[in-house]
Amino acid sequence: MKKSVVKSLAVFLVLIALTFSTIGSTPAHAATTWVVTSLADDGSDITGACPDATACRLRRAVALASDGDTITFASSLSGQTIYLAADLTLSKNLTIDGSSLASQISISGDTGNNGGADVRVFTINSGIIANLNNLIITKGKSPAFGGGGILNYGTLTVNNSTISGSSGTGNGGGGILNWGGMLIVTNSSIINNPVGGGIISYNAIATISNSTISGNSTTTYASGGGIWNYGAMTITDSTISNNVATSASGGGIYNNSGVLIIDSSVIATNTAGNPGGGIYNLGTLTVSDTTFSGNSGTRGGGLYSGASGTMTVKNSTFSNNIATLEGGGVYSQSGNASIIANNTFFGNSASSNGGGVYIGNTLSIVNSTFSNNSASSGGGLYNTSTLNYANNIVANSTSGGDCVQVVGSIGTNKNNLVEDASCSASLSGDPNLGSLADNGGPTQTIALITGSPAIDVGDTATCSAAPVNNLDQRGVTRPQGAQCDVGAYEGSITSGTTFVDVPTTHPLYKYIQALYDAGYTAGCSSSPMMFCPDTILDRAQSAVFMLRGQMGSGYTPPAVTGIFGDNWTGFEWAQPWAEGMYQEGLTTGCQSSPLLFCPANQLPRVEASIFGLRMKYGVGYAPPAASGTLFADFPSSDPSYWGIDWAEQAYLDGLLPACGTDSVTGKPMFCPSELVDRGWGAYLIVKAKNLPTP
Repeated sequence: MKKSVVKSLAVFLVLIALTFSTIGSTPAHAATTWVVTSLADDGSDITGACPDATACRLRRAVALASDGDTITFASSLSGQTIYLAADLTLSKNLTIDGSSLASQISISGDTGNNGGADVRVFTINSGIIANLNNLIITKGKSPAFGGGGILNYGTLTVNNSTISGSSGTGNGGGGILNWGGMLIVTNSSIINNPVGGGIISYNAIATISNSTISGNSTTTYASGGGIWNYGAMTITDSTISNNVATSASGGGIYNNSGVLIIDSSVIATNTAGNPGGGIYNLGTLTVSDTTFSGNSGTRGGGLYSGASGTMTVKNSTFSNNIATLEGGGVYSQSGNASIIANNTFFGNSASSNGGGVYIGNTLSIVNSTFSNNSASSGGGLYNTSTLNYANNIVANSTSGGDCVQVVGSIGTNKNNLVEDASCSASLSGDPNLGSLADNGGPTQTIALITGSPAIDVGDTATCSAAPVNNLDQRGVTRPQGAQCDVGAYEGSITSGTTFVDVPTTHPLYKYIQALYDAGYTAGCSSSPMMFCPDTILDRAQSAVFMLRGQMGSGYTPPAVTGIFGDNWTGFEWAQPWAEGMYQEGLTTGCQSSPLLFCPANQLPRVEASIFGLRMKYGVGYAPPAASGTLFADFPSSDPSYWGIDWAEQAYLDGLLPACGTDSVTGKPMFCPSELVDRGWGAYLIVKAKNLPTP
């Protein structure tokens, strides 16, 4: 579940979008769909009629269209490329949609089709509302101002699209330059833009969701390899990876006096020639449920927060980040009530000081776990200012000691367990920690092994106050015992299993138990308590699973109105759940005329993929186009097969594992027709909802 601050900003952005949509509106007309039939473009010819069987060019369609029209493409253009002779400027409210094509169409700024980037692809004028759906926008190059792929002054939605191979000079923004506009990027990839980075958002509003920003770079002294933000930006369920700021700061993201909110995302393997491998922050930064892994920079391998910035980082994991100088995981120069809460730091390193965190200004650290970090001095923590810390574990530092206090001071100091007893900790000794692992929840954590001295010794007031709020990093309620535990992980006092047919040795035990603990299931029998993990899910049972997965464990289905024309004998209990699925947009039934649900039909893995992804991302989610080559048992000759997009994304998101490996190719197999049992149904929901596991 997204945090309330993310929801609030999302509502605000929607209201702004609605406001923009009413400015300068013209009288409504019957919307027209224009079909592009030609790949040709000379940069100036906008004469002629559309539709035309052979000569309706994209540039002509843009010129002839009116506000509110949609431009699509003939099926003969599937997988083809339009090479632009000049950029396409949108001065009307338009949708350009390639979703009807079996393979996405490319719109390229490589005028001569010689592998270069020559012209910008799209310019969106101020006041315009534009939607770009299911397109590949590539090889754009900006003139002096910036925005190689797209320059946006208006309100732009980029959906299920790829922007790649584009260069931004001047103000940068190789992929997209959002200049004073509103940008919404969903289910898209901004990748491999070699000059100017992926996205620049200046004096603007931007939301990025379910998207990948990867392989982008800035040259010379430009910052923000993946993203540069000076405005309001929200990033959710996205991956920022393998971006480079060659001679500058912010390999993944540079937040320059902006408001940046990041939730449920991955910041990984980004590189900066200066501070801030993952993120460089000079604004207001709020991060939750996010993984920082394998990033590198001179200071703040994972995150650098400067003196003018403020940061709140919670429920997140920093692992294997590297600083060539100081602050392997985090370098904190911010004051301004900056806080780190419910976080895990594992395997981070600094050549000089502060392998886990370097404290250069007042910082509060609560209920966090530091393990296996290293530095010349201060493997876990290195303090040169004021450190307020409570309920933390700092241990297993491989070099430099656990916590080094230099010229600063310790302010608040409550119930910290520091293995080598440094930094005036009240508790010391081996905390008996596990390794970094998937223990449920959105990020990896370090479990407390049975008998750990960190169990039940936390400061209750700290645990109950914001930002911990009686929850651990995974979302498990604190305390489980007499007092909360120190560190980011709250150990469970439960042992054994709820269901007699699911022993702790069952391969799906932790997922089934997690489903029960979260209130999603009561099993298949109450006396004795049984789950029936091997029983194949029919559509009737799946309706209960999927509705609770989507709506929450407390969901109550609607009263029956007779939407479906099935004979419900034997499945009377399932009819309200089936109608609830229909009302929530989770199903359109198994047959449309007459409308049927087919409660007795069993659930194959390919259909389960759809349910799982919609549980994770929402009912309106559409997966990106499949490669068609990932699985050995999906027909690579027919990548448009209806379920392959869903299957590939479900596998890549970890919602369903492979069912085997092909002995000839070594590729994973998906077994799309294999039926899903209740055990794997539990696995799917736990993964989709990031439920904590025992």
